[in-house]
Amino acid sequence: MAIPISGPTESAEEAYQAEQAAFARDLKDLQLSCDITYRQIGDRSPIVLSPSGIAETLRGRRLPSRDFLNALVRVLYEVQDEKPVSREDPRLRRWEERRTRVLLLRDRARQSGASDPDTGPGDSFPTDTGYVPPPDGATLLELESAKSDLRDILNNLQEHEQRVRTEFRQVLDEQARVAAELSRLTSLLEQERGDKERLEREVASLKRQRAALSKQLTDLRPSSRR
Repeated sequence: MAIPISGPTESAEEAYQAEQAAFARDLKDLQLSCDITYRQIGDRSPIVLSPSGIAETLRGRRLPSRDFLNALVRVLYEVQDEKPVSREDPRLRRWEERRTRVLLLRDRARQSGASDPDTGPGDSFPTDTGYVPPPDGATLLELESAKSDLRDILNNLQEHEQRVRTEFRQVLDEQARVAAELSRLTSLLEQERGDKERLEREVASLKRQRAALSKQLTDLRPSSRR
């Protein structure tokens, strides 16, 4: 079933911003209901979840990677349920579906922005990833958090690259289909033109034959009267 992207009067950017805000707000509500700090989440996670990465995700400033999101909500549900949560838990799947929807809306907003005549050539794809490098003399924990943030950003960029490659292949396939159809129509048109020219030659030949027969009849009439 197709997911509606935006309402009839809602721009692609507005739809994306609204969905991103709702996604982050619901994650934040889940975290607050568990009464757990960002650092405690990171301590319980099987992968590195930096406090800064969690903070930016829950503020709606960054869309987490799939692994980051799964680890985050899994920790929160384990705290909420007070028992381990399986990777196959349907609640994790629902969060993945919401993340996919935000990604679709984000791509639609970027495509819409790229087609906007008022958009400059460098505005179609935002280069600000929200990454803040660690300060000079950073602690080991700060460096580890920065590394986790960069890994998360890289995952997002790789996912975006894969979607762009898929769309590019689809465009190439459509281009090839249109070219083949154009070639077929051109061939038919040339055939029609050839048939028309052949018919015109046949008609001209018949006209010449008729003229010749008319002349023969004219030549025969006087002799028949004699």
